Formats: sequence, C-alpha cells, structure tokens
Amino acid sequence: MVLSGEGADELFGGYNIYLEPFARRWISWLPRFILKFLASLPLRGSNYAERALSSLEDWYIGNASVFKSAEVKSLWRGEPMSRVPLDTLYREANGLSDSTKMQYVDINTWLVGDILAKADKMTMAHSLELRVPFLDSSVATLASKLPDKFKWRNGETKYLLREAFKTVLPESTRQRKKLGFPVPIASWLNEKHFEKIIGNVYIQSHFNLDQIKKLFEKPEDNARKIYLLLVLAVWYNVFIENSKLKIKN
Repeated sequence: MVLSGEGADELFGGYNIYLEPFARRWISWLPRFILKFLASLPLRGSNYAERALSSLEDWYIGNASVFKSAEVKSLWRGEPMSRVPLDTLYREANGLSDSTKMQYVDINTWLVGDILAKADKMTMAHSLELRVPFLDSSVATLASKLPDKFKWRNGETKYLLREAFKTVLPESTRQRKKLGFPVPIASWLNEKHFEKIIGNVYIQSHFNLDQIKKLFEKPEDNARKIYLLLVLAVWYNVFIENSKLKIKN
C-alpha cells in the first residue's frame, strides 16, 4: 500500500491559478477600452488584461484549453461543442468566491476525471494499493468549509495546510514551490504520428485537415496540440473502430 497526496491542491487551494482572481481585482476596475488596449500590446502580462475582459467561466476554460477559441473554429468542422456540464457546475457554485468556484470545478472535473483516474490505473497496473488521505471524507468536509483567508494569504497557496505541517516538515519542504511533471512531447513526434492523425476516419470527417497540416509545419511550437489530436486518433481506433469490428464478428 502507498499513500499519495492527490486532492490536497484542489481542496486546500494549491494551484497558483487560484490566486489570479485576487490579481484581477487590481485591473478589473479599468474601463474596457483601456483593458482592450493593454491586451493588444505585445508585452509580458498583457494576457492578464485580456482575461480581465472575460467572465470567470470563459477565461478559466481558456486557461485550461490547449487550443484557443479561434483555433477550434478553424479546426473543427462539426457543430459547436456544448459546455453544459461546466455551466451546471458554475451554477452549483453560485455565491462562492471566484477562487472557490475554480476549486469546485476542478474537484468535479480535473481531480476525478484525470488525476485520480491516472493514479488508479498506474498503481493497479503494478498491483499497488493507493490511498489518498487528503480525500478522506472528514478532511474533505473540513476543507469545503474553509474561508478564502485560510487557503490563500499574501500570495501563498495552501496557507492552512502549510501551517498545519509547520512542526512536522522541514521549512524547505513546507515552502517548496510546486513542480509539474512535463514530458518531452516535441521530441516524441514524428512523421508516423502525422500519418496516424491525418489517416484517422474520425479526424477526416470532423476536422479541417489543411489546418492540422499547418500545425505540423511548426511541431515544436504545436507539440501539445498535435499530441491531443494523436491521442484522439488512437482513442477512436481502439474504443470505437475496433469495438465495432468485434461486434460485427
């Protein structure tokens, strides 16, 4: 059996993106024409002005998206995709602070649909029992009742959790910055992957192939986008195309 820390960031406010609503307050009072001007400037930080022009629902979706809205419109040939599930979550979180709304959405999407799913599959594949103590019902209930001041303070994330471990963990560990797990996608991609994407039946019928080919003109800049299309192609082949063949046989 192994213990893992999944859920701590979503419940106690560990992601830096949760601090953005506090930063937005400093510029959201500006007139829209000034925000539009700032957003158009090729300067570092201009994206803050761009996001300040959008609602929480729109910019948080945009922050999590690999493809921008304009790219989706040029790539996707089908009907516009619905965001009803997310809209429902935001309605359920009505009345909460913007940062807490973001937590609520992450708990009900990212945590259960991505992080926990991957952790469970990886550990089960190696005959390991994984336990997530931060997701104990009593801990989760406590975290759900915390006001913002106990989750974020002076630009610090997971404030209460860090304080709780003050006498348990070394200071260097307690204040360690969050590190992601990036993988070298760009170095993995090659011509075979391009052929797999372009040759996929679903992608041929639902996507603009000319736009996809443009992504491959700069594979290093578009690695994540290409990888998502590759995953979609593989998923379709394994779970849709092959499953139909099995049923016919």
